[in-house]
Amino acid sequence: MSLTVLLFLGVFGLGIFLAFFKHPFFGLLTYLWVFYNPPAQRWWGDVLPDLRWSLLAGIVTLVAIFLHSSSKDNRPFWLANWGIIIFILWTVWLWILSFWSMDLSKHIEGCILFSKFVLLFFLIYQLVVTEEDFENFVLANVVGGFIFGWIAYRNPGGGRFESVGGPGVNDSNTLAMHLAVVIALGGFLFLTFRGWKNWKKWIVFGSMPFIFNAIILTVSRQAVLGLMCGGLAAVVLLPAKKRKSLYGVGVLAFILLLFLGHDIFWERLQTILPDEQGQYEDSAASRFELLKIDWEIAKDYPWGVGYKGHALVIFNYIPEGAVGIGQGKAAHNSYMAVLVEEGFLGAFLYLALWGWLGMTIWRLKSLDRFGLKESLGIYRAGLGSGLVVLFICGMFTNYSNAEIGVWLLALVSSFSVLCHRSVRENSLVLSAR
Repeated sequence: MSLTVLLFLGVFGLGIFLAFFKHPFFGLLTYLWVFYNPPAQRWWGDVLPDLRWSLLAGIVTLVAIFLHSSSKDNRPFWLANWGIIIFILWTVWLWILSFWSMDLSKHIEGCILFSKFVLLFFLIYQLVVTEEDFENFVLANVVGGFIFGWIAYRNPGGGRFESVGGPGVNDSNTLAMHLAVVIALGGFLFLTFRGWKNWKKWIVFGSMPFIFNAIILTVSRQAVLGLMCGGLAAVVLLPAKKRKSLYGVGVLAFILLLFLGHDIFWERLQTILPDEQGQYEDSAASRFELLKIDWEIAKDYPWGVGYKGHALVIFNYIPEGAVGIGQGKAAHNSYMAVLVEEGFLGAFLYLALWGWLGMTIWRLKSLDRFGLKESLGIYRAGLGSGLVVLFICGMFTNYSNAEIGVWLLALVSSFSVLCHRSVRENSLVLSAR
């Protein structure tokens, strides 16, 4: 048995033990450990039993939550926000779609996946309670991003790096999107950790080049564009006093980009814009064609075709001579994918969810004038930046079922409670003086 297997089992076992006997948060960290080290997708996983390791960690965490539950917890009930209510309604609508989905087996898989996401939301909301919890959850993702980055560094290949072999991140664009969100969240941890003796600061500092390098190796245009837009959002959401620090981090990121970028990366970035004749590269051009086709499908199937049904129905709509579009082509836009597969009602719920996320983050911005703690204002910018990265990347690939999107939804819900509590506590302190 390899040392890697022993390390995986050791960390997994320790996390389960600590979840039961110390705090359920360790179960959540164990879940993240499995996400970034999935045995089934690693060469060393062949010697391990074919268990649902991630689900096992989630169930253990759920049991541990109820074992350690306290009546003193005065946080709002986990269903007491419109974000999860909309998500549950969306999930229920998916189950209803089962009656007319084109591929029932795949659709049921999607229904089960989204039902698991509801459980995942509950776990994160219940366990990310304090500022330290938020830091540790994000830091665990930074470490996970480093693991993905290390795999990419050790196996760069001769062209585009396609996959680290993980569930839900098994293609280059999805991997780049996921890592770009991790950078957006982790980068703002760096701004809050004071002093170079802080070991957490060094973990973030050492991990970021590897995560950044992995994004570059995927040669993903959408991730770069998402990070640029996320940076602009962060300028708006960050407390005014910390914007100079953000500019400094931005300069370092640009220098890192110049240092790590290679010819293939720069050549592909140039294809974001049309050439001198006004023509887009074939891959980009096909996305514009797909938008038109998806709209026609949506009009013919207003109630949706079912989860993953886009690839089945599109062959009836492919025009002659279409570039880069073939039978089985997936939707390259999250919003059009939901519109086609889940109909106009599903698309409405999906956009309503995004609307709630955007309004919640924006409302948290207004808490600065009521004395919101500066570190929370910095984390708000990180969350907003991560959401913008996911939103922008979703315009070019379907990320409506991305697991990190559920993480962001749960973090925003929990973080909002944390921020309002901070403001109330600050008001009590001021009134007592």
